[in-house]
Amino acid sequence: RAALAQSEAAWRVGQAARLAAGLHRGDACPVCGGTDHPALAQQVLALVTDDDLDASRAALQRTDEALAEATAARQKADADVAQAQQRLADIAEAIEDVSEDGARRLEADVAALTAAATQAEAAAQRAQELEAAATQGRTALATTEAAASAADAQARVAAQERDKREAEFQASSALVPPESRDPDVIATSLEAARRHAGALEAALQVAQAAERQAATMLSGSEAALASAQQHVAQADARTVQCDTELADALALAGFADAAAYAAATLAPDAIATLDEAVRRFDIDLATAAEHRARTAAIAQAIAAPDLPALLAARDTAAVQLEDAIRQRTELAAARDALLQCQALLDALAEDSRDVEARYAVLGRLSEVANGNNPRRMTFQRFVLATLLDEVLEAASLRLMRMSRGRYALQRVREQGDQRVAGGLDLEVFDHDTGSARPANTLSGGEGFLASLSLALGLADVVQSRAGGIQLDTLFVDEGFGTLDPESLDFAIRTLLDLQQAGRLVGIISHVTELRERIDVRLEVRAGVSGSQAVLRLP
Repeated sequence: RAALAQSEAAWRVGQAARLAAGLHRGDACPVCGGTDHPALAQQVLALVTDDDLDASRAALQRTDEALAEATAARQKADADVAQAQQRLADIAEAIEDVSEDGARRLEADVAALTAAATQAEAAAQRAQELEAAATQGRTALATTEAAASAADAQARVAAQERDKREAEFQASSALVPPESRDPDVIATSLEAARRHAGALEAALQVAQAAERQAATMLSGSEAALASAQQHVAQADARTVQCDTELADALALAGFADAAAYAAATLAPDAIATLDEAVRRFDIDLATAAEHRARTAAIAQAIAAPDLPALLAARDTAAVQLEDAIRQRTELAAARDALLQCQALLDALAEDSRDVEARYAVLGRLSEVANGNNPRRMTFQRFVLATLLDEVLEAASLRLMRMSRGRYALQRVREQGDQRVAGGLDLEVFDHDTGSARPANTLSGGEGFLASLSLALGLADVVQSRAGGIQLDTLFVDEGFGTLDPESLDFAIRTLLDLQQAGRLVGIISHVTELRERIDVRLEVRAGVSGSQAVLRLP
């Protein structure tokens, strides 16, 4: 196996060199596709071919088969030897019987042992032959023999381990009751035990939590009880102290006891009235003192007045008062004039509202008709746009056929430039891209097909609206030279359909393909003496 792994690794490493050996400059690389090969891979080690790799794999397979056969033969021989040894032990135990029956049994045992020995010799011979085959395989692949020996050792170790585990299992099974030896029963019991253990564990956790909570509550209750007892003791001490202080105060005030003090004490309402009177008196006294101090400070800061200056200021104020009265009179007169103007303006506004109400409809109609709207579309352009929609609808049917279902004509709905009038601009809807674009982006041939479709659509709309008028003749001047062969074929097919519908179609063109497709034509030929017109009939 080690030799095979080494061969496979060498084969994988040599693949690049094998590819490089058949690669020439300019050829495409089978891996990257490039044609430039700056650094080709070189074979450093011995090249391992596919045949060498297959031979190594076949040798490994043969060696594995020989090893398997030798292992099976050895196991069978070991079993025969063990059986013979057991039989020999049985014979040794029964050798004391020397009767004829014992002799016959002994002869039968000897015959059986002889047969077993013969089989063992045959098995040994077969083992020798297989051993020779294995030796030959090991000579061919020394590394394979080493791996086989290792596998044999591992097999023996595994067999010993299996026997050991089997003995341990038997011993353990003997300790287990018969009804519990079934794996399903054990699994069911184990699951039930786990559920019971889980329930007990949950109950234990609940009980422990309750115990912790009870301990916490007990500690808190004990602490609260101790605190309450301490407060009670402190209150009793304060009560005794207060009683002592009260007795001392009563004796100092000349009262015999608390009853005498209570008899001499005023009523609570009278005490409150006296307290309120004392409080108001204190407030009034403080206010008066503050006013007195403030007045004294102001009196100290007052200086003697300047009577001449005050008189002059009075005269100046009298003059300003007269001016203010005169200005007030003038402003009142101006206000009255403005009020009269306001009344006149209100009357005119009322009249103008009536005029606007009468002419609002006409003004709006005038704005609409003159294009005073976000689209800058006049009434005439609106009517033309409606007719243009009909023309575009008819033209799009023909353009779709001539452009193989790609283009359709439509009117621009959104006004891009607010400085110009809108409503009659054309655009082309491209079904391949799913979007609309301006009509001037069409190529020469596409533009010719669009123009031809518009002409045909206009003719159809005019006929449908003219009431009996028939447009029997249609002339198409040039434009066919810009068409590709397929588009030219579609255009000619459309014109032929019109001809078959009863219309006379005239084509003015110099395209050779049209000369071959049109049967009746008027050819104009230039000459020295002038041009000549020749009518060609089919």
